[in-house]
Amino acid sequence: VVVSFAVDYSVQTIDVDRDITDNFLIPVLGILPPIETKEKGGMLRKQNGDGSLKLITNISPRSWFIESLRSIKTSLFFHADERDVNCFVVTSPLPSEGKSLTSANLAISVAQSGKKTVLVDCDLRRPMQHNLFKLERKPGIGDHLIDPEKHSLESVVQASGVENLDLITAGSSQR
Repeated sequence: VVVSFAVDYSVQTIDVDRDITDNFLIPVLGILPPIETKEKGGMLRKQNGDGSLKLITNISPRSWFIESLRSIKTSLFFHADERDVNCFVVTSPLPSEGKSLTSANLAISVAQSGKKTVLVDCDLRRPMQHNLFKLERKPGIGDHLIDPEKHSLESVVQASGVENLDLITAGSSQR
């Protein structure tokens, strides 16, 4: 019994939404399942036949992923209106956890609801958004930060190909 309590007490993992809310005092907006695509066997990290990653435009509109994304979008709007917030960050502690794909799909979902949306790829080490949307990487936010007179913020905004969604790519990462 003592060993059981010791093991339970020493486990430092977070198991449920309530643990996150209780320990970090932040709301959990939702949990995304793996992406189920129209292609057989498609999952979150798998790619289309042309090598591009899965965006919600390639996913069945009745999938669990789309429903979860809509739920998160609704929670996001609720919390944003409550706190008068209009900017969000998608992040995680480890690489390759789906931050780029999640933020791209969330941005598309928000844009499809009629809200003007700008997705900014601030990952200067391993940028992905330009690949997801098949756009040029440069100029982008890195270029604007390095030389704002040469690359104004307006000049680095690119149309994503999705109505109501613009994209600012990572741009250069050189000093």
